[in-house]
Amino acid sequence: MGAAQFGIRRRRDSRLRTDIPAKLITLSSAPSVKLRDLSQTGAQIECPEPLSIGSEALLNWLHFEAFGTVQWNHPPFAGLEFDEPLPEEVVLSTREKIDRGEVLNTAKAAEKAAHNWYLGLRD
Repeated sequence: MGAAQFGIRRRRDSRLRTDIPAKLITLSSAPSVKLRDLSQTGAQIECPEPLSIGSEALLNWLHFEAFGTVQWNHPPFAGLEFDEPLPEEVVLSTREKIDRGEVLNTAKAAEKAAHNWYLGLRD
Protein backbone atom coordinates (compact mmCIF):
# COMPACT_ATOMS: atom_id res chain seq x y z
CA MET A 1 0.00 0.00 0.00
CA GLY A 2 1.33 3.41 -0.95
CA ALA A 3 1.20 6.64 0.99
CA ALA A 4 -1.44 8.04 -1.38
CA GLN A 5 -3.86 5.29 -0.30
CA PHE A 6 -3.74 6.68 3.23
CA GLY A 7 -4.25 10.28 2.17
CA ILE A 8 -0.61 11.17 2.84
CA ARG A 9 0.92 13.56 0.36
CA ARG A 10 4.63 13.34 -0.28
CA ARG A 11 6.77 16.45 -0.08
CA ARG A 12 7.99 17.82 -3.37
CA ASP A 13 10.58 20.22 -1.99
CA SER A 14 13.43 19.88 0.45
CA ARG A 15 12.89 21.56 3.79
CA LEU A 16 15.07 23.97 5.70
CA ARG A 17 15.05 23.05 9.39
CA THR A 18 14.72 26.16 11.53
CA ASP A 19 13.91 27.24 15.06
CA ILE A 20 13.13 30.91 14.66
CA PRO A 21 10.35 33.18 15.90
CA ALA A 22 7.53 33.99 13.52
CA LYS A 23 4.03 35.45 13.59
CA LEU A 24 0.93 33.70 12.30
CA ILE A 25 -2.04 35.91 11.51
CA THR A 26 -5.47 34.32 11.10
CA LEU A 27 -8.96 35.81 11.12
CA SER A 28 -9.32 34.97 14.82
CA SER A 29 -5.83 35.42 16.27
CA ALA A 30 -2.22 36.45 15.75
CA PRO A 31 -0.04 34.20 17.92
CA SER A 32 3.71 34.23 18.03
CA VAL A 33 4.89 30.87 16.73
CA LYS A 34 8.09 28.94 16.11
CA LEU A 35 8.94 28.33 12.48
CA ARG A 36 10.24 24.74 12.60
CA ASP A 37 10.87 24.13 8.92
CA LEU A 38 10.38 25.89 5.63
CA SER A 39 10.19 24.94 1.98
CA GLN A 40 9.03 26.69 -1.15
CA THR A 41 5.57 25.15 -0.80
CA GLY A 42 4.94 25.19 2.94
CA ALA A 43 6.06 25.35 6.53
CA GLN A 44 5.76 23.53 9.82
CA ILE A 45 5.11 25.72 12.84
CA GLU A 46 4.81 25.21 16.55
CA CYS A 47 1.80 27.17 17.77
CA PRO A 48 0.57 27.76 21.34
CA GLU A 49 -3.04 27.32 20.27
CA PRO A 50 -4.80 24.74 18.09
CA LEU A 51 -5.48 25.77 14.50
CA SER A 52 -8.45 24.76 12.37
CA ILE A 53 -7.62 22.71 9.31
CA GLY A 54 -8.54 24.70 6.23
CA SER A 55 -8.13 28.09 7.91
CA GLU A 56 -6.24 30.73 5.99
CA ALA A 57 -3.25 32.44 7.52
CA LEU A 58 -0.42 34.84 6.88
CA LEU A 59 2.99 33.70 8.12
CA ASN A 60 5.59 36.40 8.86
CA TRP A 61 9.26 35.58 9.57
CA LEU A 62 12.38 37.71 9.34
CA HIS A 63 11.33 40.22 6.67
CA PHE A 64 9.33 37.68 4.64
CA GLU A 65 5.67 36.71 4.53
CA ALA A 66 3.52 34.11 2.81
CA PHE A 67 -0.20 33.39 2.65
CA GLY A 68 -1.25 29.80 3.18
CA THR A 69 -3.79 27.30 4.44
CA VAL A 70 -3.53 25.05 7.50
CA GLN A 71 -3.30 21.51 6.11
CA TRP A 72 -2.80 19.58 9.33
CA ASN A 73 -2.79 20.22 13.05
CA HIS A 74 -1.30 17.99 15.76
CA PRO A 75 -0.89 20.46 18.65
CA PRO A 76 1.41 22.09 19.24
CA PHE A 77 2.51 21.52 15.62
CA ALA A 78 0.73 22.50 12.42
CA GLY A 79 1.50 22.43 8.72
CA LEU A 80 0.85 25.24 6.25
CA GLU A 81 0.69 24.95 2.50
CA PHE A 82 1.48 28.24 0.81
CA ASP A 83 -0.97 29.66 -1.73
CA GLU A 84 1.91 30.29 -4.13
CA PRO A 85 5.37 28.72 -3.98
CA LEU A 86 8.03 30.91 -2.40
CA PRO A 87 10.83 32.01 -4.67
CA GLU A 88 13.88 29.85 -4.01
CA GLU A 89 15.74 33.04 -3.03
CA VAL A 90 13.45 33.47 0.01
CA VAL A 91 14.34 30.04 1.41
CA LEU A 92 18.04 30.58 0.63
CA SER A 93 18.01 34.04 2.21
CA THR A 94 16.34 32.63 5.33
CA ARG A 95 19.08 30.01 5.55
CA GLU A 96 21.83 32.59 5.05
CA LYS A 97 20.45 34.80 7.82
CA ILE A 98 20.32 31.83 10.21
CA ASP A 99 23.82 30.66 9.23
CA ARG A 100 25.27 34.16 9.71
CA GLY A 101 23.61 34.48 13.12
CA GLU A 102 21.44 37.42 12.03
CA VAL A 103 18.39 35.87 13.67
CA LEU A 104 18.15 34.35 17.14
CA ASN A 105 16.54 30.97 17.65
CA THR A 106 13.33 31.07 19.65
CA ALA A 107 14.99 30.30 22.99
CA LYS A 108 17.62 33.04 22.55
CA ALA A 109 14.98 35.52 21.31
CA ALA A 110 12.83 34.86 24.41
CA GLU A 111 15.89 35.23 26.66
CA LYS A 112 16.77 38.55 25.03
CA ALA A 113 13.17 39.83 25.32
CA ALA A 114 13.06 38.92 29.02
CA HIS A 115 16.43 40.61 29.61
CA ASN A 116 15.29 43.77 27.81
CA TRP A 117 12.01 43.79 29.76
CA TYR A 118 13.95 43.49 33.03
CA LEU A 119 16.15 46.43 32.00
CA GLY A 120 13.12 48.46 30.87
CA LEU A 121 14.33 48.55 27.28
CA ARG A 122 11.92 48.75 24.37
CA ASP A 123 12.55 47.54 20.82
